[in-house]
Amino acid sequence: MQMKKENKRNGEIAEDKFMDWLDQHGIPYLYIHQDPDTFSQELKYKYTKRPDFLVCLPRSRPILVDVKYGGSRGESETCLIKTYEPEEYKRLQEKFGLKSWYVISNNGNDYGTWFWASTDKIDKILKNLRQNKEKKYKNCYKVSIREFKRVLNYDSLKNMIESSEQSDTEILNSFWI
Repeated sequence: MQMKKENKRNGEIAEDKFMDWLDQHGIPYLYIHQDPDTFSQELKYKYTKRPDFLVCLPRSRPILVDVKYGGSRGESETCLIKTYEPEEYKRLQEKFGLKSWYVISNNGNDYGTWFWASTDKIDKILKNLRQNKEKKYKNCYKVSIREFKRVLNYDSLKNMIESSEQSDTEILNSFWI
């Protein structure tokens, strides 16, 4: 029980630090509160688990972001992803046209590095792990942090997007998928 509380607290800290990073770089967002009564029954039962953020990009649709604490588990540097999550995000993407992303950090680097990967990419990785009969950890798979795009705290997503001729979605797709 103590481990579960610690994991929840670490996740909350990661979300707070991500908000700080978004604010630092002038990226608008909506934080999605995680109380059960703040999520409609229609979404809960038909489409998805709840993302943590709706991040607004200047020239395209917003993206959904699920922030996780992880990325440094001994020498393996992995993140645990629940087996069902990418599929639930995929249903949400297909229904509403909003892309979703995992963003991961930890206190081992003082939240100075953020690791980004689209849920589409993670879904493909999990399918490959299942096909190769990789060992699951309860209802999770370990995904190598090398599969994620590394963004340092001083890197600016907004500057990268605004200085490009491509749409925000094209930038994210070419850079992070």
